[in-house]
Amino acid sequence: MLLVEQWEVIMKKNNFFDFEISNFLSFLHLHTTNKHTINNKDCTHDAWNINKETIKILYKQIYKDFLVKPIQERELCEKKIKVLNKLFSFKKELKKKRVFYEKVKKEIVTIKILFQLKDKNFIETVLMKFNYGWSVCVSTQVGCNMGCKFCASGLNKKKRNLETNEIVLQVLITNIFLKKKFNEEIKNIVVMGIGEPFDNYENLNHFLNIAKSHYCINIGETHITVSTCGLVEKIIKFAYDQPKINLAISLHAPCDIIRKKIMPIDKIYNFSALIKGIEKYQEINKKPITIEYLLLKGINDKKENAEELIKNLSNIQYYVNLIPYNKNKEFLFERSDNISEFSKIIKDFGIKTTIRLERGKMINASCGQLRNNYEFKI
Repeated sequence: MLLVEQWEVIMKKNNFFDFEISNFLSFLHLHTTNKHTINNKDCTHDAWNINKETIKILYKQIYKDFLVKPIQERELCEKKIKVLNKLFSFKKELKKKRVFYEKVKKEIVTIKILFQLKDKNFIETVLMKFNYGWSVCVSTQVGCNMGCKFCASGLNKKKRNLETNEIVLQVLITNIFLKKKFNEEIKNIVVMGIGEPFDNYENLNHFLNIAKSHYCINIGETHITVSTCGLVEKIIKFAYDQPKINLAISLHAPCDIIRKKIMPIDKIYNFSALIKGIEKYQEINKKPITIEYLLLKGINDKKENAEELIKNLSNIQYYVNLIPYNKNKEFLFERSDNISEFSKIIKDFGIKTTIRLERGKMINASCGQLRNNYEFKI
């Protein structure tokens, strides 16, 4: 009987958690047909006897019992196990280095985990408890190059993109953590951690396919949200690739003049181009988006800003999620005093508007606070 932990000795080049089922089948077929040589040994198609149902069983068991239970011999014969061992690594490439907790009325509501990657870089992943269950906020890059003036993540410039397996493992490891500590599981995924997701589009897309697959992470598509600062071509591509997954746009301004001051991406994709991109997105899949709007005192929180926002978004379908500013010592911005008034103006126009429930502020895990600022202590 082969334990999953025992599979951590094989090739590091092909991590199993990088592969969707379809890609896995193609890769396996390529490497196990016509006496293809693996590690100087011949491996024929008969050694694996590829069929999709067997692959589904393999995936379902590995993801369901990730590093917990053994692979049963009745599901995988020894020949198939040997082929897998030669082709894939099942190594857990993330290590939990520190865990931080935030409590409200003695109840843990936010957990931030600092992960160390195989190359000694660090990322942060956040678990948040709401009345509908636990959500996990995953990172997609080590650092970020978008340079939003209010966001601590951009203080650490991008070092590299995360591999698909590194995004997948954030969910798997935090889910096991929840099971062990609270006997609960992750219900929602938000891709709003460190990095711009669409700047790592290929690996993000693979991750989303794995996340929504019944045989892998198995989170419903409507329970997954990706947030972008506005890479227009990728927004349009996303409409085709992931039509059911929720899209949020980090807009944070009602017009070009303000957005350019706080979001450098506006110099590449200006406000007008972004709105046209959203219109195209909605032509393709007819799905409303969420407009994320961080309220900064004296900058974008006035009555006229709310009115201009409504006017400039008149051609798209959207909800508004207003975000209270979480202070960072590196920035001079202040939290708006007009959140309720701003919200009322938009609601009175008939637009669904919510104020984001704050989570993680006490442990630097809230929106705009993630930056691996504990890595110097490791």
